[in-house]
Amino acid sequence: MKIFNKYALFGLMVSMALNVLAQDAKYWGYVNESGCNRSVGIKFNTAQKQGFAIKISREKAALLKGRKITGLRALFCTTQATNVKAFVTTQLGATNDFEADIKIGSPRFKDFKFPESYTIAGDKELYVGFTLDFTGNGASVLSYDQSVELPEGIAWGYTGEKWENVKFGGAPAILLLLDGMPAYTDALLKPISFENFYTAGNVYSFSGQVNNPGTETIRSFDLAVRVGNGEETVEHIENISLAPNTNYDFTIKDCAITESGNLPFHITVKNINGKEDADMTDNEVNEEQYIYPENVKKRVLLEVFTGMGCSNCPTGHSLIESVIAGREDVVVVEHHTYYSGDALSMKESMEYLWYFNSSSTYAPGLMGNRMLYNQAASSPVVEAVSESNIAQVANAASASEPYVSVEMETKYDEATRKLDATVYVTTYVMPENTNNSINVFITQSGISGDDYYQSGAGSGYVHNHAMRGALTGTYGEDIELKLGETVKRTFSYTLPEAILSTASYPKDFSVPVDPKQMEVVAFVLGKTNSALTNQVYNVVSLPLTGGTTVGIESKPETESSLQVYVDGRTISFSEQVCLAEVYQISGRLVSSGKASVTLPAGLYIVRVMDADGNRVIKKIQIW
Repeated sequence: MKIFNKYALFGLMVSMALNVLAQDAKYWGYVNESGCNRSVGIKFNTAQKQGFAIKISREKAALLKGRKITGLRALFCTTQATNVKAFVTTQLGATNDFEADIKIGSPRFKDFKFPESYTIAGDKELYVGFTLDFTGNGASVLSYDQSVELPEGIAWGYTGEKWENVKFGGAPAILLLLDGMPAYTDALLKPISFENFYTAGNVYSFSGQVNNPGTETIRSFDLAVRVGNGEETVEHIENISLAPNTNYDFTIKDCAITESGNLPFHITVKNINGKEDADMTDNEVNEEQYIYPENVKKRVLLEVFTGMGCSNCPTGHSLIESVIAGREDVVVVEHHTYYSGDALSMKESMEYLWYFNSSSTYAPGLMGNRMLYNQAASSPVVEAVSESNIAQVANAASASEPYVSVEMETKYDEATRKLDATVYVTTYVMPENTNNSINVFITQSGISGDDYYQSGAGSGYVHNHAMRGALTGTYGEDIELKLGETVKRTFSYTLPEAILSTASYPKDFSVPVDPKQMEVVAFVLGKTNSALTNQVYNVVSLPLTGGTTVGIESKPETESSLQVYVDGRTISFSEQVCLAEVYQISGRLVSSGKASVTLPAGLYIVRVMDADGNRVIKKIQIW
């Protein structure tokens, strides 16, 4: 007679108990009930007819083969609906394979039993949901769990003319009632929320959500991330209790990105409870993301609306300086506007006030990259009365994709008072907006508040970053962006002894200039016909008296025999050159070796070296 070890017997009993629990489970779907709120609903069209459905893939239908759908469990956000029909079909929009009338009753999760059951054949994908006639006004009848959106093709809505795959942030509040379910482990990886941009040479974290559409509780799993040809990062998640029809939020940390260019992002959830997943078709996220070169700098343009008659503005200025302290990625321009302007107002600033500020004159206000800081905002301008307001604007602008790099060189001749500002714009990702402009401002700091009185401030107050004019007109000069190419523009300006205010009051107020306190600000703007949809892609600022951000090393030629030749778009080298490196102005290496190289139009840095280690560095413009 075989004797069972008592521990083995106990394990067998636990295993049998878990299996019974799985077999007795009767709800199947993607929705987490605790994430649903009956006061938050959705409609997919403005007509009376509404509909919601989820897809059961062929793979999942095979796991449920032979089980009977005995009803639906759902949440409706209102009772103002008639002609509610549940259905099962193999093709949305065609004749349903099964229909049942249901009465929704009170707005809460409820089981709706069918008069007859529907048996899952397991060889075809199915769509399960309901249609109804919405009789209410204002409220939305359809509910969802407000989680991360489901993968493509699972959630469906009736848009008025047809069924369409819909994405709204969450899973439809629909669960199948089954007569029992087999025991199996299944994990679904939802789409990952990628940031707007990444740069090579940095370490990032990725956050996402795993859903449990299986019948067993998930206790552990592995998450793996690979970017481009980099090493795979694997994070083991354990000691969790992810029940069926619920979600788990995760973060994968310390993922290094070493390459630039269009790179594939491959993220996988695997090793579910230490074994292979029952359905591997929804365990991966594969997306391509552009990675900017390491030397591309993303900067934020913060434009502040202020005025000498504004008693709250000094506090607002202090709050702004506190928020951006230590941040080298923020460029500040202050537009003196207030009601009819003041001694530092410029006509461009007044036009911005009325265009972006929704005809309001409140100050202090600010906008970041001329963008809405959130989609609910009615203006890109936000009151600068709290650090949280200011931080939201700056962070939203910082998270936007740059599309281009903007770099600059400034040269100033003290004798002639002539400024030459050369701006280089390199396009890495083409923006959707084809109407783009380049803009160049002059600002001045260190303007004494004792000479130009500031309300709400004591003696010793100083006006900084004051807008003193636009070299490119109010809304800039048109610029054509071409992928992978650099546009070079030089702007010349003779600095007067004083700059006149162009506001209506006080009229023609002359303010002396101080070149050592002045900066040149250049940015590229995507323009639209609405003040709500403009976007500054990138910005740069430099002292008016001379400087560069393009990282060009200034070294004398140590050997005249080291020559670089340009013939059209081809660069070649003299015989003494044993190594030649060609860099884009952004710092990305595009060629290394001795062979000649043909390049697209743009500005390049060429480093050549001979056998003795002597080097020459040249800046080359290809047209």
